[in-house]
Amino acid sequence: MAMPKPQYKIYTKIHRLEKEKVDRFSEIPVPVLADNMRQVLNLDMGIHGLNGKPMVGTAVTVYAPFGDIMLFQKAMDLTKPGDIIVVNAEGCNSNSFTGDVMVRYAMKKGIRGFVIDGYIRDIDEMIDWDFGLYARGIVPTAPYSNGRGEVNTVISAGGQVVRPGDIICCDGDGVIVVRREIADDVYEGGKAQLAAEKVKVQLINDGGNPWAFIDERLKGIDGEIIDDYAPL
Repeated sequence: MAMPKPQYKIYTKIHRLEKEKVDRFSEIPVPVLADNMRQVLNLDMGIHGLNGKPMVGTAVTVYAPFGDIMLFQKAMDLTKPGDIIVVNAEGCNSNSFTGDVMVRYAMKKGIRGFVIDGYIRDIDEMIDWDFGLYARGIVPTAPYSNGRGEVNTVISAGGQVVRPGDIICCDGDGVIVVRREIADDVYEGGKAQLAAEKVKVQLINDGGNPWAFIDERLKGIDGEIIDDYAPL
């Protein structure tokens, strides 16, 4: 007879980058990070900021099926200051997965925020708190607490794979995952892009056109420019 599958699994330790290598990503907006990872590691835009707090941190992951938050609550005690808890709540919209009491405790632990593929509540209480809240929306109903799920396993959130120890970056443009093994390249690429964009902005301020090259590029493409009104 097969052994029954355990209701929960918890890994207490994760591989982390040094804090300064994580925190430096606060210098780079999420769209620039997306550009430097070929637009493939951003969570879907259903998961968005609910209180306008950008954040960067190390992922502690939670799988919370069936509206069950017990292991989410347990995960908070496995964090280090600067972490972000990422929750696969399977997009459940019938129950909230956090509220003001859990967030108060998380703030005391030094957690920077939550990214939840699901819903939260008590947003009016938390709207001005210095704590990132990213989720699919708001629902007032309470969750369950039956002890099913996983902590610090590979999860899916917002259509992306999130691993414990990944870098999570969030701002008004969304949420993106930076893999530890490519963090240096992504950071350097992001800094270079910001420098190039600064040059373009200065050119615009000086009355120039950063896309003046387009006319020359069009000459090598099969098409036509018609010096007349467009047809009605």
